Amino acid sequence: MTATPVSWRLLFDAGWRGSPGFKVMVGGEAVPADLGRRLAVCCGSVWNMYGPTETTVWSSSYRVGPREGNVLPIGKPIANTTFHILDEHLRPVVEGAGGELYIGGAGVARGYHNRPELTAQKFVPDPINPGSGARLYRTG
Repeated sequence: MTATPVSWRLLFDAGWRGSPGFKVMVGGEAVPADLGRRLAVCCGSVWNMYGPTETTVWSSSYRVGPREGNVLPIGKPIANTTFHILDEHLRPVVEGAGGELYIGGAGVARGYHNRPELTAQKFVPDPINPGSGARLYRTG
């Protein structure tokens, strides 16, 4: 079952206790680590599904375990999807450095309907593969 974190909390509040064979997918907003751990204890598998609408909703997945830390990772990109952490000049940053997440691949939308300025701001030519015609979505 797929639902937002708020929906999963509402289910718990209503008395739902999970099921060992149940596959849980949580997405739509950031997943609090305590909720991920709680779901992982009572269900068969729990997946943090990350991705903005501009990249066909899911761009990555991460299997959540019962002993997660205080922040759940968003995981690795799904098939036909790429992640790049770039600086303000659209150059890759070194591992561990801050930057902005850019998403590329088959799921990237063409842009915003009747919003050419916003499309140009958020959908940029892929600097990793110049000349390919590929674009990246700048997540902010």
